[in-house]
Amino acid sequence: LEFRRVLFRSNLSKALQQLQDIIGKVRESFRDKVREEVASVASGHYVTMMENEDLIGIDITPDFRVRPLNKSFSEPKPFSSYGQSLIAVYAFIGALIDVSGNDGAWLIDTVGSRLDKDKMRAVWEWLSTRNRQVIAMPHSGELTKEDAMVFVGSRVSRRYEIVDANSRDADSRIVEVLA
Repeated sequence: LEFRRVLFRSNLSKALQQLQDIIGKVRESFRDKVREEVASVASGHYVTMMENEDLIGIDITPDFRVRPLNKSFSEPKPFSSYGQSLIAVYAFIGALIDVSGNDGAWLIDTVGSRLDKDKMRAVWEWLSTRNRQVIAMPHSGELTKEDAMVFVGSRVSRRYEIVDANSRDADSRIVEVLA
């Protein structure tokens, strides 16, 4: 009887080890599949926002390094500027949201005042075409009222501004701006 218990434990131990190995392989395969899907979707977003025909997408390595893919180079190189890496972040976040299937709103504090006007326009136009609600809170250095009307004007459902409260109880208040 003792011999059977040892044999059973041994077989159970081997079976559990095999199961753990199988689960590890499935998890690795699943992770690679999701990583590749996110990289593919992020690549489309990145190319759209960058508006540069030499860029063909984003590479996400198995160790999750994110680098741009360029027609001119045989292998991915690091991002060459702050603006390029910032746009990659938006592309990557957008891809994660798209792949997840989450229908929630996307709340954005800033869109990067250090982007040049063309890249800023491309990012705002891309954000305005997401098939989800995007709540953005740019300051006037990132998106002026005039640029908002040019970049995303017809797609804005509501616009709010922070104004002086004119009371002792509060420094400012939020009011809806009517078009």
